[in-house]
Amino acid sequence: MTQPRQHLIVFAKAPQAGFAKTRLIPALGAQGAADLATQLFLHTIATASSLDSSKVQNLELCCFKSHNNDRVHNDRVHNDGFFETWLAHQASPNRWRLTEQVGANLGARMHHALSNALTQSDRAIVIGTDSPALTAATIEQAFKALGDHDAVFVPAFDGGYALVGLRAPTDAIFNEMRWSTGDVMSVTRHRLKALDKSWLELPTIHDIDEPADLNQLPAGWL
Repeated sequence: MTQPRQHLIVFAKAPQAGFAKTRLIPALGAQGAADLATQLFLHTIATASSLDSSKVQNLELCCFKSHNNDRVHNDRVHNDGFFETWLAHQASPNRWRLTEQVGANLGARMHHALSNALTQSDRAIVIGTDSPALTAATIEQAFKALGDHDAVFVPAFDGGYALVGLRAPTDAIFNEMRWSTGDVMSVTRHRLKALDKSWLELPTIHDIDEPADLNQLPAGWL
């Protein structure tokens, strides 16, 4: 049997003070929230990098560009070089592809990234950097689930999801969604059912978005 082509996309923001993890600023301050964002980013990248390259052949870091302290050229906004600097210091930089998120909202950006990945791969997954409980084993399980299902999710306790994977573009699950609300996963289920799509949900985990979530961080992170 031919090995499926599998593509993992990590969505990330540059961890700049006042731009990253802004909902945590009341608890941590702007710089403290940015420092935690850096820690979450590096943890997620380490998790993704640990995946077997013979099974997950493509790793993509898809960046959301900051409008703070940036240089603007030809109406395109560039970040402060955080991601480029990170990539330059990777032991195996060729394994990662650095791209920019495209779209007017989160749903459009995820659909664009997944659709692009699926032109070259059989299975594609998007994760963020907000869930330190998301393990390499769970990501591997999610890719395996796409062998038998149209979609796979790792729901989050806040009502959203920490991972979404597809084996074919499915824009209807992303369009006109009320993101950052407690009914994202519920609405997604209804849409998948209406589309007659099969999906699997893996165990629910915590996102780190609000001050109340900080007690879900691994020991010693703060």
